[in-house]
Amino acid sequence: MEWLLCLAAVTVAVLLILSCREGGLPAETDRLTPLTEGWYMMADGEQVELRLPAEIPAEEGEDLVLFNDSLTDEDGGKLLSIGSALYRPQLHLGDQTLFVYDDEAFPRNQQMRIKLNCIGTLPASPGGQTLTLTYANIGNASFSVPVMYLGDSAALLLHHFTENLFHFLMALTMAILGIAALLAKAFFTKHRLGDPRFIHIGCFLLLCGVWRLLETPFFPAESRFYPVDCCISLYVSMLLAVPILQYVRMSASRPLRRALNACILAFYLNAAVQGLLALLDVFALSEMLFVTHFLLAATVAVSGAALLKGPSKQRSLLLAFAALGLSSLLAMLLYWLLKISWYDLLIELGILVFVAILLWDLLRTVAENFHFRAEAEAYRRLSLEDPLTGLKNRRAFNEFLEELAQTAGNYRNVALVFMSMKDLKSTNDSSGHKAGDELLIGTAQCIKRALSPYGECYRLGGDEFCAVLPDPPSDPARWHTLLEQELDRYNCQNRHKISVACGVSYLRNKAGELKTFSNWKFEADQRMCRDRDRGKDGPAESRLLPEENENGGDS
Repeated sequence: MEWLLCLAAVTVAVLLILSCREGGLPAETDRLTPLTEGWYMMADGEQVELRLPAEIPAEEGEDLVLFNDSLTDEDGGKLLSIGSALYRPQLHLGDQTLFVYDDEAFPRNQQMRIKLNCIGTLPASPGGQTLTLTYANIGNASFSVPVMYLGDSAALLLHHFTENLFHFLMALTMAILGIAALLAKAFFTKHRLGDPRFIHIGCFLLLCGVWRLLETPFFPAESRFYPVDCCISLYVSMLLAVPILQYVRMSASRPLRRALNACILAFYLNAAVQGLLALLDVFALSEMLFVTHFLLAATVAVSGAALLKGPSKQRSLLLAFAALGLSSLLAMLLYWLLKISWYDLLIELGILVFVAILLWDLLRTVAENFHFRAEAEAYRRLSLEDPLTGLKNRRAFNEFLEELAQTAGNYRNVALVFMSMKDLKSTNDSSGHKAGDELLIGTAQCIKRALSPYGECYRLGGDEFCAVLPDPPSDPARWHTLLEQELDRYNCQNRHKISVACGVSYLRNKAGELKTFSNWKFEADQRMCRDRDRGKDGPAESRLLPEENENGGDS
């Protein structure tokens, strides 16, 4: 569900970016002109000159009306940015209407109107006409009239982008961190260290990036579908906490998991119910923001309780939720009590601190797991290795046979070579165990050099060795001869001589049918014993070949 939510939000955000008004980067001459001069208002029948920006006291029950007669025909076709929609502005040129604020399609509250930049398009020949700007009285003590800008579409686009650069950087940072978290999940999964919490953090950050992008004042001015932006932004904010609840749920106790599941369900129900009530015109989405804020506060509290009752190593995460909770609380105070529009900056900073702590804790956990797995792998390899000869041991041999039982049908044939040293006991008795160990090591090296290119070599214990050769060469005399040559080379260079009895068996019989593993090993063992009993007589190839013509290329 998180993936679907994230994919939908990111896709819609991209489409909305593409829906922004057309206009490339402005040329050197296409700059914005601040329209600060030429404004006046009427007071007691007289003109009162104004210079913007200005703070104008509000008369009870009266709207503010400003006039400007400074436009010329050279300004024809340009755009006029008149600031935010806080005071529900109306813009007229003579008897022409250039802009009228209307939120019938999507009712907005005061904080949302502040973020809506209003733009009017001048006609081809505005010279000699009076520009009239009307601000509605919304009960504030004064009207804060900003600087207005006159220019073409490209220049205005660049201006709005520059004004909101910090918001874009925050959104970009969140998106990059989200993608990095998802890539980290893929990387660690490849190394069998994947932690699903990376997905939850990645989805949370991507949703935050979409929410932050749609909340910037840039979109209200530049998007062709601003009401759609507002709806998507509100729905993303309603579901923003779901990935974090999933994150905390993974490390919570069973009773608290049920509470966290209830919180997740509450967020989905909140989004569904608010959408239904807005569709039925019972409430506007902007009028029900307090419900989402209440759920977010409850989420922080429940998540904090889950961490308090969890393992002690998770207590550090309380710092993350404390930072998020504090920033959210301050933001809500600014939003509801002081009516300040930049409350969301605190939430952004809180989110970044929150995620930074979560990622640090998660990476530390992964590092600990990696260290543990590395040690476990080292111990496992030691447990599968013979410490004297360096060959794999009987345990490794048995594990290989278990795997081979599942994949034997994939091989044309598999050769099993059982080998045992002759006269090792007499060497130990006459020359000591040190000499015997040297013979064991020498035998292991000879077997490894001769047979390891074709398969795996093992020391089964004592003076017994074996090799398993999947899909051996069609001419078995090739590797039989290599083993004899290695043994002869060792004997020519050392005082103590090595003599090895060998027995070979193939997994498939003459008809190509698989033998049972017990029969396969029994045949190889019996042939090795017969070779030991009859001694070293006959050529090496005839001693090492199976005694029957099996389906392995032997004769």
